[in-house]
Amino acid sequence: MNCFFENYKDTEIKDITPEEIEELGTIIENLYIYAVTWSVGATCTLDGRKKFSSFLRDIIDQRTLPYAFPGEESIYDWQFNIKDKSYILWNDTITPEEIDDRIPFAEVSVPTTDSIRIKFLYRLLMLNRYHVLSPGPTATGKSVNCESLMQSEMPENF
Repeated sequence: MNCFFENYKDTEIKDITPEEIEELGTIIENLYIYAVTWSVGATCTLDGRKKFSSFLRDIIDQRTLPYAFPGEESIYDWQFNIKDKSYILWNDTITPEEIDDRIPFAEVSVPTTDSIRIKFLYRLLMLNRYHVLSPGPTATGKSVNCESLMQSEMPENF
């Protein structure tokens, strides 16, 4: 949640307007669901994710959110887009790329839903100066995702 609040803090360069605070008030429940999914819910096993998704959906269904949570798929399949105030599937957040057939097969990295959301969350945390721990079993793409993120465009002042 702190990472999302950074855009709503006064700085030396910019004072936050009452309209911006009001906008935050309209999306705060959606951000909270997103934060719960990727904090508490991130620690679940695959079977646990199904149960947690069902549990959280039951809570969501009892509320009227300002921006409706999609009814299909798992809660883990959706990213809340603050700019558009809508949910988007993780796979729809990237532009498909052509794979250069001259690249050796072992060097080809195909984005998956997991790698897309992991890199998004890592980038969000790192840009807000939080430490990132990447635990998990061997051969699940931790090093590849970290290397890919570090090779992507980062702000100059990072």
